[in-house]
Amino acid sequence: MSTPTWTGTRLHHPAFDDHYGVDDGGFAEAVHVFIDAARLAERFARGGVHRVGDLGLGSGRNLLVVWSIFARVAPPDARLEVVSFERDPLSWSDAQAALAHCWERTPAALKDRLDGLLTRMDQVSTTWPTALPAVSELHTGDPRVRIEVRVGDAAVTVPRLDADLDHWCLDGFSPSANPGMWEDDLLAAIAARTARGGTVATYTAVGRIRRALGDAGLSMTRVPGFGRKRHMLVGERTLGGTARAMQPVRHPWPEARPLGRVAVIGAGVAGGSMARELAEEGVAVEVFEAQSIAAGASGNPWGLLQPLPNLGGSPVGDWTTRAFAWTRGRAHQWGLPWHDLRVARYGDKRAYADKLRDRLEWGSVLEDPECIEDAPPGAILGIQTAAMVPPREWCRRLLDHPAITVHAPRPIQALQPGWFLDDEGPFDTVILANSWSARELVPGLDLHPVRGQLATVAVTDGAPAATRAWCGPVYLLPAHEGRRVLGATYGRDDLDPALRTTDRKWLWDTLLESIPDAVKYVDEPDGDTPGRVSWRGVTPGRLPFVGPVDDPAEVARTLDPRKRTRPQFSPTALRPGLWISAGHGSRGLGGAPFAAKVLVDGMLGRRPPVPVDTLDAVHPSRVSIARARR
Repeated sequence: MSTPTWTGTRLHHPAFDDHYGVDDGGFAEAVHVFIDAARLAERFARGGVHRVGDLGLGSGRNLLVVWSIFARVAPPDARLEVVSFERDPLSWSDAQAALAHCWERTPAALKDRLDGLLTRMDQVSTTWPTALPAVSELHTGDPRVRIEVRVGDAAVTVPRLDADLDHWCLDGFSPSANPGMWEDDLLAAIAARTARGGTVATYTAVGRIRRALGDAGLSMTRVPGFGRKRHMLVGERTLGGTARAMQPVRHPWPEARPLGRVAVIGAGVAGGSMARELAEEGVAVEVFEAQSIAAGASGNPWGLLQPLPNLGGSPVGDWTTRAFAWTRGRAHQWGLPWHDLRVARYGDKRAYADKLRDRLEWGSVLEDPECIEDAPPGAILGIQTAAMVPPREWCRRLLDHPAITVHAPRPIQALQPGWFLDDEGPFDTVILANSWSARELVPGLDLHPVRGQLATVAVTDGAPAATRAWCGPVYLLPAHEGRRVLGATYGRDDLDPALRTTDRKWLWDTLLESIPDAVKYVDEPDGDTPGRVSWRGVTPGRLPFVGPVDDPAEVARTLDPRKRTRPQFSPTALRPGLWISAGHGSRGLGGAPFAAKVLVDGMLGRRPPVPVDTLDAVHPSRVSIARARR
């Protein structure tokens, strides 16, 4: 990824040899092209829900102009939803500096019209997108305004959008500088995602662009441009849109149905995230917990979230990285504690780590180990984007919502069709979010417990301040109140709840193998060192179960034997109203909130913002299909 640079007072993108639209007249240009030419202020003033596409986030100029005009003219009950697409996100500091420079030279009358714009830019600073190829939600602080940023090549990310938008701001550098943003297929995908009566607007007036959008079903008009530009284009969909071409999934999801009475089993991060996501959609939820809130692995004192750098398109890496980006935005939106930090990774794969930095599309967030100064020697890779969070506090805050009722302790012994939780019911929708214990309610689920023991070790007197997490065969988190979490063991199908001296010693010895200098930072644990044992659920392939639950016998009966490379079974094999978010393993803090987003989208008939291959890879039916084929 090319890094934008400053040329005087202008921000320049070397890959496209073009400047971002934040010169002296940048805000006036955005208002003329994307607001006034499409009568957007008049439409906002009529109220309702307005969905806007922003092709090219750039400095955030267009997004902030749209948001500011909406805030100024829209009635209190109106809502704004913006989806922005960007391949190479600017850093927030570069974007903010460019906007501030442009703002200083903006006429007073226009500043009045865009009042609060720079404050809104400050509001999204903590959730401004990174280079991670994922969907991020910006924290707007305004319940009426929701903003998603989809990072990646627009030719890939726009066709994944399963929505009709009311207006598109097409601003991805000029067609000559960035032809990939103006290809006919991409313009057709945009037109297919434009609602009837919806509009598009763009600074360019190139005839080929006008014809391509017209051929895709938009009525295009050339109108006066801005400044020295004589003309620009505005288009409107006057007839019904063409069907959106969505890549088919391999494993079916059920048609949307009324959710009715909803139960979530489990009050850890997975269950809490599921309940909260539904509650935010206006759905009342009952949560059933066998012990107490955050009694399982979610009860650990601190946990680490990080993306997973991986070459070769691994679904594990893709899911983990997308989950991190999504959860980052959700945490800020819902007021969950989030402590940004960096990671130093240790191990014996230095050559592979170097390849990650050089070849990974988001390698800009990775660090050369030779440049890491705030960690002991021996690191093979640095990660600039990570976080440390308190899971117990997350669970408490997730479940603190008027639409959520928690029943705890309330163990569920049996799940009966109907759906009945023991004698409680009937429920129309049930979500299993109780980790490996879900297999006790649905026999046959390939879920297994993994015992993990951790220790909270004391910081050595006079130890250097540690601001990074250290990750290798074990991990060591930065200090909190004079102690650092060291974890964790991995004991599959081991249900011993007692703290073990042997496990504590293994943690310490393994830490020293990777980082001999650790003795300068933390004391060796002993019999008085606090620790904790918990169990996390795992599945085959290191990916969670996120999706509808099937009847394995029906999968086997309806599986099409002719489709050897893409096996398919009938959606009738899915159990109506039964869903699962479990088996997140050691990545549940980042994965469970994202799984809740994916499940709620699926329940409400929306396509989740996940590549098809990754969506198929987390589908619970992957195991049923593998068994049936064997």
